[in-house]
Amino acid sequence: MLGQWPYWGKFELSEGEVPQFLELWRLLEEGAKRFGFSIHRFNLAFDRGLLADRIVDFVIAAESLFLGDLNIQDRGELRFRFALRAAKFIEHPNYGEHDVFRIMRQAYDARSSIVHGGSPKETRLPDNQSTKLSTFIDAIEELVRIGLRKALSMKEDGKKMRQAEYWDTLVFSNPNP
Repeated sequence: MLGQWPYWGKFELSEGEVPQFLELWRLLEEGAKRFGFSIHRFNLAFDRGLLADRIVDFVIAAESLFLGDLNIQDRGELRFRFALRAAKFIEHPNYGEHDVFRIMRQAYDARSSIVHGGSPKETRLPDNQSTKLSTFIDAIEELVRIGLRKALSMKEDGKKMRQAEYWDTLVFSNPNP
């Protein structure tokens, strides 16, 4: 059942996982304030009993990460910006930029459907065209986790993610000044 891990049973790290865990812990100690809301929403997803609630939390965490520079006048085309920025920022070992773009666009649509009283219509993955919602949500979790870890690894440069110029430079090969 969702919402019970890690509260039951044991959680053990292998000897090979310990250095990765310690590195993540260090990154969290140094950068949790910069990305506090994103981390909070990401963690909330693990306490949810419903799959729909989990995807809402994961997408809110990603929105905070990838759309934090926008002000009230810049709110157009959020879905596109969200997916494009995620695609350019997240370096997934198996999915290319276009795959990440499509997955995150679907995640944004799923979140929108859920919060407006519907249900997700499309939950396909590049390597699984008939993905169950739980598998799709696991993929979103992985992408958001990769994005958060990369943002934390940026240390003080992570502040740049709140500036439109950072995203212009990341997205465009020759951004205008």
